[in-house]
Amino acid sequence: MSQQREQPAPPRTRRPSSRRTYRVAAKRRECDLIVSLDLVPVDGEPLRPFMPGQHLTFSLAVPGERRPLIRNYSFADCPEETDHYRITVKKEPPPPDQPELPPGIGSLYLHDTVQVGDELEAIGPRGEFHLLMESTRPVVLLSGGVGLAPMVSIFKHLAQSASPRPVWYIHGCQTGLLHALRDDIQGALASNPNSHAVTFYDAPGPEDAQGEDYDYAGFITAEHLTAHVPDIADAECYVCGPAPFMQAMYRTLIGLGVGEEQILYEFFGPSTILKGE
Repeated sequence: MSQQREQPAPPRTRRPSSRRTYRVAAKRRECDLIVSLDLVPVDGEPLRPFMPGQHLTFSLAVPGERRPLIRNYSFADCPEETDHYRITVKKEPPPPDQPELPPGIGSLYLHDTVQVGDELEAIGPRGEFHLLMESTRPVVLLSGGVGLAPMVSIFKHLAQSASPRPVWYIHGCQTGLLHALRDDIQGALASNPNSHAVTFYDAPGPEDAQGEDYDYAGFITAEHLTAHVPDIADAECYVCGPAPFMQAMYRTLIGLGVGEEQILYEFFGPSTILKGE
């Protein structure tokens, strides 16, 4: 009788959705109310690749909370950066109409408690919102506030990969004090001849210089989009930001003839709210 040798079990592979622990390798204040965290895996294994626009789902053990808080934070850097992940987080203030409420617990924890060397648990990369890698359409990125994180990831990837796709990055925020990741955008613009960027400040401060810090005061309109993006109806449009911003941009794009299937968005809520149905 022949004797069969026991075969070693195949090496276990980490599933995309499996939980992983990360150490905070760096923490930077990008501007008022916004910080970035660089994360490296504690287990020393390589980072799992992600598509620009995707996110990690964090389980935050906030002191005083009975259960971990589950929060999604988008990658704010491109997949070509392979030694760490970066997330960019805004300290969420109380709602304007309810100032007596506390600020966002998760963002407050990441801003004020978590420091370099601390560890965070997350699942991912994950998310259906990401750059369509096989598409050849022109790209329009529309972001409001901290919704810039996944757009910076996409914008930088198109530059780093020497993509021939034309890309317009159109960002709006309140003032220069809340304008994060400017150096990333400028670096991508300098290295990608197919890229363009337009910035809007809702209420520029006295220290904000038009033509240097921002291009327009006020809000993004259909007239602005058609002035800067030729044949926008043929473009692939990505939208991320506060719900009112996304609702306005969705309606504007539809009004300009952009097909629903060409509008991709990161919105953690029913799509009927976004579409105003």
